Amino acid sequence: MFKADFHLHTNDDPKDGKFIKHSYAGLIDHLSKLHFDIFSITNHDSVSNSKAIEDYAKRRGLVFIPG
Repeated sequence: MFKADFHLHTNDDPKDGKFIKHSYAGLIDHLSKLHFDIFSITNHDSVSNSKAIEDYAKRRGLVFIPG
């Protein structure tokens, strides 16, 4: 069984950044500590989909699915 969350936000989005303090890296580090396997970033006004996010997640044992 996989541990997953498909509705997460980061401060990389102009709208979400007003309320959320963590970057994608901070989010990934936290998910890794909680032993998640799969996640998706679903910011309100931007799409977080980059090789940097994918690579950072992969190095921490997580699968990133753009949302």
